[in-house]
Amino acid sequence: MKNVIKTTLLLGVLLASCQKDFDATNDPTDEVGNISIGLSKDSARSAFSKILSKAVFNEPELRNFIKSTAIDEFDNDQDVFYPFVRDEMVSEGKTFREILDMYSENKEILLQIEEALPLLNIYVPDLTAFFKFNAEHWDTSDKEIVVTALNQNNDPHVFYGNGERMFTLDKNEIPGFPCLVIKNNERVKLKNDIKVKGVSSKSAYEFVADAFDKKLKTKSLSNSTENRTLTLGAWSEFGVHPDYWQRDYIYYGMSRSNS
Repeated sequence: MKNVIKTTLLLGVLLASCQKDFDATNDPTDEVGNISIGLSKDSARSAFSKILSKAVFNEPELRNFIKSTAIDEFDNDQDVFYPFVRDEMVSEGKTFREILDMYSENKEILLQIEEALPLLNIYVPDLTAFFKFNAEHWDTSDKEIVVTALNQNNDPHVFYGNGERMFTLDKNEIPGFPCLVIKNNERVKLKNDIKVKGVSSKSAYEFVADAFDKKLKTKSLSNSTENRTLTLGAWSEFGVHPDYWQRDYIYYGMSRSNS
């Protein structure tokens, strides 16, 4: 399996940078083995990446579901917000969550992930500046797609394929191959009066700003301090220079000095 995916993705990896072997001594999912202590947010995102990579490899209907949901852009971006889709039917009477549970190591892992990540999100990156991949161009008949987590630490991004650790890319390297990114959704939040820990029902969430609500048919900038800071920072760093991409600053922390 590992050799199949590496061969298929070789050209894409070369577009991003040199491929790096995974360091098994620094596996971000190691913490999953000790369920009793709970998961940190980074470990939870990495654990979810591993589970999802196996599920999307083996379940074509799940790939189709993620693609169509991302294209819908409920928050004006190609996001699949896990709390909103986990109970939706995907195939053969199984919900999104039930499919993931089939590929989890034990019944407690998903519960731990949901508790740690109330804003858990699957992002289909728009990589069309480098090659033909985004939600619209994703060929879901091809099962070989890898998954990584956008964590807050400075460790390289670990990519998983069919539940296996494949390779890593440094923070300043952009994938040159089909992939899914696990991160927090920065466009929605839990309502202020919600005290329940972990993933909640749809009614417990609201948009950070009206600009992110697709139903309002606007894609204007958010008024929130966090998103305004990110947007202004991206503009200040890259502007409209044709060789740079402002999304790189927002999602990958890239700048002129490390791009």
